Amino acid sequence: MSGAEFRLESLLQFADQLVDLLTLELSTLERSLKTAREDLEACRQEQAAVLDRLAGPGSPDAGMLATAYAYLDWLGRRAARLAACAGELEAAISRKRDELLAAEKERRMILRLKEEFEAAWRAGLRRREQQFLDEQAGSGWLRRRRGAGE
Repeated sequence: MSGAEFRLESLLQFADQLVDLLTLELSTLERSLKTAREDLEACRQEQAAVLDRLAGPGSPDAGMLATAYAYLDWLGRRAARLAACAGELEAAISRKRDELLAAEKERRMILRLKEEFEAAWRAGLRRREQQFLDEQAGSGWLRRRRGAGE
């Protein structure tokens, strides 16, 4: 389409870039959530392992119990932080998905405008071509008519 310029082309390019950027940001957030969930699961497994060792055969001494409970307390705080982080990431992912959907909707709207513009431009070009052909046919008819009368 060399004869006409879609004036919103730069806006369409911006919309494409915005969709790409939001998709990348969403992907990063989803990877972070996956990591946070994996870390949370590892923390819970470590808590279970410590409790299993404490409940195992033989009675641990007082120093070992104090250390184990301090470690369990630390693991509990870490698990709480990871759970809170996962919740925040889930909320951020939800917001980012909403942003992405809105950006994709705007991009589709601009694409639809571009398609309508191109269709209108092609229709106008066909009309001009037909007018030209009609004029050529009409002037040929007049020349033949004048030539026959002379």
